[in-house]
Amino acid sequence: MTTKVICLSVDVEEDLPGIVPSGTHGVEVGLPNLLRLFEEMRLRADFFFLASIVRGIPDFVRHIASLGHGVGNHGFDHQFLCAKSLSDQHQEVLTSTRILERVVSQEPRMFRAAGFSANPATLKILESQGYVIDSSILPGRIARRFRLFPIYDHRGARREPHFPSVGSGGNQARLLEVPVTENPLLPGAPLGLGALNAFGPAAILDTLRALEMTTVVFLIHPWELIDLQAFYPWLPPGYVRACSPDLTNLRNFLREARDFARFATLASVRQDCIGG
Repeated sequence: MTTKVICLSVDVEEDLPGIVPSGTHGVEVGLPNLLRLFEEMRLRADFFFLASIVRGIPDFVRHIASLGHGVGNHGFDHQFLCAKSLSDQHQEVLTSTRILERVVSQEPRMFRAAGFSANPATLKILESQGYVIDSSILPGRIARRFRLFPIYDHRGARREPHFPSVGSGGNQARLLEVPVTENPLLPGAPLGLGALNAFGPAAILDTLRALEMTTVVFLIHPWELIDLQAFYPWLPPGYVRACSPDLTNLRNFLREARDFARFATLASVRQDCIGG
C-alpha cells in the first residue's frame, strides 16, 4: 500500500474573516500552543500569512520562520482574489509578497488565496511573479456572488498535486498546484482541524485511510485553536463545534496518523514531483 503524505498547512489570519469583527485571539492565544505541539512532535508545517498579520506582529512571523517552518503568502486581504480585476490581482499579490519578504528576509514562493479564491488567471499571475507552489484550490468547492453568480467553481478539480497548464518551460520554473483536501464528511469544506474538532479523531483517521489520493493537505486556522464562543458568544453552533483550545485530539490524531502516513512540507512534495 502506498504511504500517504500529509502536509500540515496553517492559514495565519484574523478570527473568522468576514464573519466576526476584527480580532486576532486565535493568533495570540491559539497559535503559540500549536507551535509548541509541533516542536514536541518534531513536525514542520507550512504557514500562509495574511498581510495584516505580517504588519501587525512581524516579530512573531519571523519567529515562526526561524523554527524551520515553510513560509507562504495568504494575500493582501481576505476578500475573494479572483473576483478582482487582473490588474488588482497582480498588484495585491505583488504588494503582499513585498510585505512578507521584508519581514522574513526571503522571497515567498508559496501562495494560498483567501477563501480558496483562485482561478486559472490567478495561477498565471502567481507564476509570472515567480511563485512555484500554489495551494488555493479546494476540489468540490463553489463560491457564488449573491448565491447566484459563480465567483469560482472547483467542482471537478484535480485532487492530487499537478502542474497546471499556465506557463512554459521546465518543471523547475513552473507552478505546482497542491490542492487543499476536501472533507468527504462535509463536502465543499476542507479536511483539517475544524473537521477534527467537529467529528473527532477516529472519524477523521478513518476518512484519511479511505481517501484514494496520496497527498493530503490538512488545513488549520488559528481561530480553530481557541474557545471561539468565549470571545464571540453569538456565533452559530457549527462554528463553535469546529473550535477547541484543547489540543489533545490533535496530538492523538498526529500520533496515530504516523501509522499509515508520513508528514511532509509542500516544498518537499514539489521536489518529489520534479524528481519523479
